[in-house]
Amino acid sequence: MKKKLFGLSGLMLADAPGNPTDPPTIKPPTGSLVSVETLTSTIIGIVLYLIGAVAIISLIYGGFLYMTAGGDAEKTTKARNVILYAILGVVVVAASFLIVGWITGDVIRILKLGS
Repeated sequence: MKKKLFGLSGLMLADAPGNPTDPPTIKPPTGSLVSVETLTSTIIGIVLYLIGAVAIISLIYGGFLYMTAGGDAEKTTKARNVILYAILGVVVVAASFLIVGWITGDVIRILKLGS
């Protein structure tokens, strides 16, 4: 009886669409192509967001170190350095956003005038 049920379930799986034993099919893309400018600015934006997130996490970590230093001068100095570098990281990321926006805006404008 057990063997018979297994055999029936095997037949049912063989007829089911999307069976894992079917060879994979690759469908051609149906959307429009993305321009180089859009792709580049998207990648740069994602990288800058990730760097900014790391800087904010470092700022929180530095605050935690400062709060748990307990008056120890060495730990306090380490915490202040972490906070300082995290703030510098946030400033650099903010400046990078502005610079990339300025450059990509000019590049897109120049390319539109040329075509």
